[in-house]
Amino acid sequence: MTNENQQTSQVRTEAAEPSVFGDVLRAKASELFGSLSRLFFSRRGRLSRGRFWQAALSVWLLFWLAFAALDGVSTFDLTRFPAFLLIAALLCLASKRYHDLDRSSLWLLLLLMPVLGVVVVFYELGFRRGSVGENSFGTDPRDLESLGRDYATVS
Repeated sequence: MTNENQQTSQVRTEAAEPSVFGDVLRAKASELFGSLSRLFFSRRGRLSRGRFWQAALSVWLLFWLAFAALDGVSTFDLTRFPAFLLIAALLCLASKRYHDLDRSSLWLLLLLMPVLGVVVVFYELGFRRGSVGENSFGTDPRDLESLGRDYATVS
């Protein structure tokens, strides 16, 4: 083997070795993605009123930005996919918020009633305090927030 081949082989070996920083970064990114996907796209668990408002407003803001970015890009309506994600995320958040009230997410069917159903759901999700302590859907999210644990974790 020539000197040039040995150097090339050594460079390939060094490049193939995983870096500690890269592994940690990938692990943190995976953890963050998992936490966000559980928050926005899982119906399991409970969500406190404050976290609900934060998450719902974040979803609306992201949708608005995506809509503004995609609106003039093409003649094809590219906003349908972000709209689908918006509705799915908001329904999952609302479902968890109803769980915090110790109610089934079937209460979201009230949204099918024009005006009155929307007002009732908006009031219950946005302004009513959740049940105190553990209920049939999990532990109190306010207890988990005060402990500094991940609020989206379901036992």
